[in-house]
Amino acid sequence: MANEISWAALTGTAEVAEALAATVRPLLGDPTDLRAYIPEDAFAIGGGAGATRVGQYDAHHAFEAATSEIVGSNVTNASIGAGGFLHTLANYKKRFQVSDLNKLVAPRGGINLDLLAIVLSNGVGLTYTMLACDVFASITATAGSTTTDMSVDYFFDSHYALNLVHAPADRVMVVRPKSFNEFVESLRSEAGALQYSPDAVAMLSSKGAAYKGNFLGTDIHATDYVDADGGGTYYQGAMFQTGGLARQAGPAEARAPRAANVAYIAMGELLMVFDYDPDNALEALVGHLAVSVVLAENNRCVELRSQVA
Repeated sequence: MANEISWAALTGTAEVAEALAATVRPLLGDPTDLRAYIPEDAFAIGGGAGATRVGQYDAHHAFEAATSEIVGSNVTNASIGAGGFLHTLANYKKRFQVSDLNKLVAPRGGINLDLLAIVLSNGVGLTYTMLACDVFASITATAGSTTTDMSVDYFFDSHYALNLVHAPADRVMVVRPKSFNEFVESLRSEAGALQYSPDAVAMLSSKGAAYKGNFLGTDIHATDYVDADGGGTYYQGAMFQTGGLARQAGPAEARAPRAANVAYIAMGELLMVFDYDPDNALEALVGHLAVSVVLAENNRCVELRSQVA
């Protein structure tokens, strides 16, 4: 066993709050949640298949000119298009353990099961963000460079690629925090109309974690979940339009344990199960997710590259 939350382990660190304000404070971390930009596809319980297929069709068809006065003699059937993608749910888990003694002597507002349940709940959005960033490497279109810093030019290059394929305007850019800093540094040296843009002035102001604001109609997020390529030489961020990625989740209640003596909490896709180890006087809270994030339509996405070094 390791990382048990016990009074002995926390005394002098997290539990010193008893002498100060009877509370604990979270450390800095990455709170990025991209679910707002990733539409959710429904999951059918008991479908009898390991994957769920989502169909796609071509919704844009102009009429053809008739070549004869007798229209019925020269009209052929048009293709509606045939496409789709697959969701395959996978299991993701997180476990915390708390000692019995810690529950007895921990100060009010300290680290307890209620707090850990909140931590697990917050982890749902982070898991979707992690999975979304893993998808970026599969995007066909690219902008940026593997050997230079992120810049305003690469921002516009991404829009250029999306404009060519008629992508709608609801777009988001997701990059590494270092890449965002480079973007801001590049913006500082811009001349012409852009330097007077209110969005440019706002982007140069101090930013918090995750969401950095909207620049020229594009939401920008910075997250450590953006991966580097296999060689670790460049980051693989992305700009994508809503609908470029898709997500799916198995409902927690359908996966909940049926044993009468097992306590659990089911919240949407999050299943939290309580477990007890009587030999070691430890209570565990285990979070379970069965989710999927996939590349739904390549044309709605651009991989945005910038160097790691």
